[in-house]
Amino acid sequence: MLTASLGVLASCNIYDVIRSSSSDSSPGNSQATSSKSHTSTEGGELERTDVLPFSLREVSLSTRADVLPSEGDLELLLLPIEFTDSPFTQQTLKDIEIAVNGTPEETNYWESVSSFYDKSSFGKSHLHYTIADVYSTGMTQRQVYEASKDSSGETDNAAGVIGDAYQAYLKKNGNTSTQKFDSDKNGWIDGVVAVYSGHNYTQMRSTYDQDGFYWAYTYWTVGSYDEAWTQPNVNCPTPNVYIWLSYDFFYNSKSKGVDAHTLIHETGHMYGLDDYYSNTGACLAGGHAMMDENVVDHDAYSKMMLGWTKPYIADQTGTINITPSQEGGDCILIPSENWNGTAYDDYLLLELYTPTGLNYLDSHTVYENHDKKAYSVAGIKLYHVDSRLVEIRQTATSESYSYMANPDSGMKENTRTEAYGYRVAASNCYKSDWKMSGYSTDFALLHMIEADGTADFVYGRTGENDDLFTKGSFSMNNSTFRKFFNKRDSKGHALLNSGLTVPYSIFFDEVTDEGATILIEDM
Repeated sequence: MLTASLGVLASCNIYDVIRSSSSDSSPGNSQATSSKSHTSTEGGELERTDVLPFSLREVSLSTRADVLPSEGDLELLLLPIEFTDSPFTQQTLKDIEIAVNGTPEETNYWESVSSFYDKSSFGKSHLHYTIADVYSTGMTQRQVYEASKDSSGETDNAAGVIGDAYQAYLKKNGNTSTQKFDSDKNGWIDGVVAVYSGHNYTQMRSTYDQDGFYWAYTYWTVGSYDEAWTQPNVNCPTPNVYIWLSYDFFYNSKSKGVDAHTLIHETGHMYGLDDYYSNTGACLAGGHAMMDENVVDHDAYSKMMLGWTKPYIADQTGTINITPSQEGGDCILIPSENWNGTAYDDYLLLELYTPTGLNYLDSHTVYENHDKKAYSVAGIKLYHVDSRLVEIRQTATSESYSYMANPDSGMKENTRTEAYGYRVAASNCYKSDWKMSGYSTDFALLHMIEADGTADFVYGRTGENDDLFTKGSFSMNNSTFRKFFNKRDSKGHALLNSGLTVPYSIFFDEVTDEGATILIEDM
């Protein structure tokens, strides 16, 4: 029988290979109908287009990595986990409630997790948290860490203590009490947040926590902690995806209020989004995005992948007028010459950024441990996106990998002899863990192209205002921008990672904080 294995490092949601082939009717295999028809006017204006033949969640479920449904009303379970040497105070528990369920005014700083995602999703995703009674471990913080290790010295990434807290919740509330946390009735709780009462690992890594056990991260129980209570159970839903973080992430030295930035970032992983920073020091997405360095709103790519916005497709010449992405999610996808018609491909994507809405706070004040404010002017963020899917085929004796050529055909069903899993091949983060032969670690998932052409995000510089396009043009044939691409044709012209080119030039005719006019012309 084929087995599933998962893995997540730090806060990166890297999960490997696939579910058991005995699960032939997994929800990860359901297919959606893609609607890619669009119309244009004489001026070249286009309709927004559906580019998701199946959801990012369905991709995650193909490897048994459950993530949050990206739309609808969700009730999540929050488990306060207490150590004997650092008990919760009543104020801390009140602040945790505000951080997850509060209004922006109650935080006295920015947004709660629920208020942020109401706005970021344009009202499509509503989160509410049931906060369980405090679970006392009966151990010190260090003792819990030691208890998490197996015979090889590896930790379980807190799955064990979360399982204990889950069992205590069932004992008090009944075995059917977790059904309200399973909106899709797949037998797994949609999401569990475990908040521990001790400090994060920065205060004990010099003594015993070299693993980063006490950090903030998103992980999965299934495949990494195979106990009976981790398996899906419709009658008594069990934990799968969970967040583990310290209460002290809700405070920072620059605010007297409650700060939910870190948990908002981790919740992005709980929806299935990857990290956009790198563990090698690069800053390819520019730093100023929620899945990059925990600041401002989610970028247009993330919202598109979650189905919160649909792009205009610039597959013909003409003019497109867009409003700020903060207002309604406007963005433009500029495809390659052989685009597969979906978001799971290699292409360019742009949005009009403004320092307003969810971007306002971090564009006007420097967030803790950051070196500068987010972009404080309006301008175009232009990305090279490589979100092609790799198809993983596993039999009892072999494993093979190939790019998914036609996502519109849907993900393959498991059989009794073959299992299939899917994941986005490229990543900005933890590239050393991508060990499949033939897939270059040079390929980034999301690379923001700097308007000034300096291309020094690769060296770790975070974005500045002049990295946004406010005038001028962009073309892959322009020598100023060739350095942003890894491949060249025989004439030295830049190519996408797929070996194709984008056959259009982009002219930024007018860019203001109210809107932008984008001209698309043949290259």
